[in-house]
Amino acid sequence: MLARVDFYADTEGGDYVEDPGYDEVLSLVKGLNTTNNTFMVLYPSDHDLEWFISVATSRGPFGGYEIERLDPNSGENTKTVSAAPSQIATDVLSWVTRR
Repeated sequence: MLARVDFYADTEGGDYVEDPGYDEVLSLVKGLNTTNNTFMVLYPSDHDLEWFISVATSRGPFGGYEIERLDPNSGENTKTVSAAPSQIATDVLSWVTRR
């Protein structure tokens, strides 16, 4: 019997993780760079759902990361900036579990 996957993370650099926990998300965020792995996206495994949350390296003068949240079901479409990978991992997983 196959395990159910609720969501997955996919990076520009080719990493793919099913149902990532805090440590995996933190590792994926810390693995982002400004050359060949600039973003990661978490998607629902159910392709009928259209939400996603992405984390990308910020090209602004202060660096850090840009987090984009999109959920057509709730009407949410926001972008924020953060420099703390641990806080990003917590926020990303909190947002995903509310879907």
